[in-house]
Amino acid sequence: MRHGNLLKNQRGVTLLEIMFAMGILALGTYLTIEGVDQLSESTRSTKNISSTERQIAMIVDNIRTSLGQYQINYDPSSATKQEALELDSLPMEWDPGVERLAIPECLADKKKCLGGRYGFVVQPLEEPRGLYTVTLRMTHRDWKEPFREYTFLVTVQ
Repeated sequence: MRHGNLLKNQRGVTLLEIMFAMGILALGTYLTIEGVDQLSESTRSTKNISSTERQIAMIVDNIRTSLGQYQINYDPSSATKQEALELDSLPMEWDPGVERLAIPECLADKKKCLGGRYGFVVQPLEEPRGLYTVTLRMTHRDWKEPFREYTFLVTVQ
């Protein structure tokens, strides 16, 4: 008789308890997937920023080391510099991780550009002789601002 009493007191799991457990499991799964997705996006964004900064540094370094091969603008007026750096006439194409310069298709059709374009103007300083000011203007389709401008001094060696 005791044995029959034990079976009556044991209850199974109700449908409501199963649904509650599944809800908690689904919420945990969703939060885990969402967290992994956000971490992945953050990693991708950081890699893109790092790659962009590295590419800009490579372009600046290339200008510095090859300055003797470029045409120097001896017109000191800022109007000439601004004209040369018009966004629609920047001659070279760039994108983080891609080394391609002066793509004719990019100049003809801006939709064929990988990501952005750049151009620069080299102007000598009056004093001291041998120093040049380089103004580099860069655009990229992923930037919020229309362009970034970098100005630095170089010397011809």
